[in-house]
Amino acid sequence: MTLWERMQTLAAEGSAPFHMPGHKRNAALLRDLLGGATLPYGLDFTELPGLDNLQAPVDSLRDLTARAAEIWDSEACFLSVGGSSAGLLAAVRTCALRAAPGAEILVARNCHLAVWRAVEICGLRPVILEPARTGLLGLCGSLPPETLARALGTDGAKQTFAAVAVTSPTYEGVCSDISALAALTRRAGVPLLVDEAHGAHLSPASRIAPEMFPPGALSGGADIVVQSLHKTLPALTQTALIHARGVLSDGGELARQAAFFQGTSPSYLLLGSIDLCLTLLERHGRTLFSRWADRLAQVAAAAGTWRKLRWLEDFHSDRGVFALDPGKLLMDAGSLGLTGPALAERLRAGGIEPEYASPAAVLLMTSCCDREEDVARLLAVVDDLDHAVRAPLPPPDFADLPPLPPAELPPGEAVRWARRRLPLQKAVGELSAAYLWAYPPGVPLLLPGQRVPPELPAWAEERAAAGCPVQGLEEGLLSVLQ
Repeated sequence: MTLWERMQTLAAEGSAPFHMPGHKRNAALLRDLLGGATLPYGLDFTELPGLDNLQAPVDSLRDLTARAAEIWDSEACFLSVGGSSAGLLAAVRTCALRAAPGAEILVARNCHLAVWRAVEICGLRPVILEPARTGLLGLCGSLPPETLARALGTDGAKQTFAAVAVTSPTYEGVCSDISALAALTRRAGVPLLVDEAHGAHLSPASRIAPEMFPPGALSGGADIVVQSLHKTLPALTQTALIHARGVLSDGGELARQAAFFQGTSPSYLLLGSIDLCLTLLERHGRTLFSRWADRLAQVAAAAGTWRKLRWLEDFHSDRGVFALDPGKLLMDAGSLGLTGPALAERLRAGGIEPEYASPAAVLLMTSCCDREEDVARLLAVVDDLDHAVRAPLPPPDFADLPPLPPAELPPGEAVRWARRRLPLQKAVGELSAAYLWAYPPGVPLLLPGQRVPPELPAWAEERAAAGCPVQGLEEGLLSVLQ
């Protein structure tokens, strides 16, 4: 019996719930008190007999992780109901404990804020790897293998680096050559951690429809891979998986860290949704991915008829991008003479809610659950937008993401110092005591222990003027070290 089936059985038994949670699964009472509003209280359980315990799974939850490991072809898998953020914290901490205290870690500049916060918590010293500069819509490209090779060097890597952390695919769908990166890290004896939060669909697709998507990080040889099920697959928000292979898959330290960074009272609604997501993939994955492929083909066919609007796929070739996830539709707002936020408003007026807008682009996310009528509406709205621009307009000019300056202090040390707050313009040259980031996609612009570069204030001001303010300022002020 699967976890979800056990939950359904317990709910149907109708036993008096003298245990957590406090709503006691009394959906009728709460619905009446809330004027008809309701939540799935009836299936919100605690660790009852038969439902297992996420902190030490031995039954249905262990079976659930075994099913996930089989689907994604990993040697060990752990569940996260704290999203990929909790998974990344656990993964970095596991690698840190295998290295010397205060070890260096190689981190791709475009890693998510959760990775950088893990670096702070673990007392690691970050060494920044710059991805390729694409010159496209302010995007970071793939991480070149030669950049990693130079950083690893030839001597002492096993003693020097706790891990190599990269993001693939990125929020916008840019993939790196994980096979080439993994070959380098294996030779150096350094674990390769891949934040695949936006690529949980890649490995299942490689079995079901290998022509649809680039290969996933696990098939490329990564040692630890963290995925958000909810981003591209049918699972509830905050559900994620942590996969491991090789020396990190013994289930010991990684299991301990996965438990360490999650609550001891996990949501069984979230855990149950992981079960249902896996069941859908096991029973109906081929059908779901086939429909997804058909809808992406519809989009591609329609894009070939547009006169002005460009997608990232139209012009990424030879621009520092190894591969793209075609499930992400990144629209070049400048090709219509618009900013990203302005294009997003045009889409909303037509009943289309995009994932996010950057100053230069709008991101639309697809999944295997898109309805045919929604895809048709999207194509109709975009077709109207493309034909509404009668004459070419000069596209807005936005600077690429500024490079991160070198870290003069480890983040974990910088946050301990006394601090003061300054306007960003006056903080140039000062050591930051805070994170500054562009969200979405959650990529940092500044870390604690880095000096504020002179180009950052103007970049942040330009982004804010376009309707995409940076985050991390307190009442418009940046915390810097005294």
